[in-house]
Amino acid sequence: MAKRIVVGTAAAALSVLAVGGLAGTAQASTAAASSFRLCNVGTDYTTYVSFPDRGDYSSYVLSYGQCWNGDSNPGEQFYLTVQRKDNPAYFATTLDRTNNATWTVVTTKNTFNSFAYDKQ
Repeated sequence: MAKRIVVGTAAAALSVLAVGGLAGTAQASTAAASSFRLCNVGTDYTTYVSFPDRGDYSSYVLSYGQCWNGDSNPGEQFYLTVQRKDNPAYFATTLDRTNNATWTVVTTKNTFNSFAYDKQ
């Protein structure tokens, strides 16, 4: 059984963009689900996103050029698992949170060895 290895954010990079916001209403309401999009532009690895607050609900494994759209909750925890294509080496980013907005868009960058992390 493979172990999940968690590395610090210095070894990870993603670009996160929030678009829009939650509008207030006069009625009481529960937190609405927001949209989450993950796109992989790394050529030497695959990746997927997991949401541990929901029993590790996750995307499918994305290869270069693929995107996945799913739902998340504002401020929900997530992490990315990144695996090299040519061997079984992998790591998971540290936990991050979705934006407190309608959208969170994550785009992977660089190579497996220089996977970096930007959040805007």
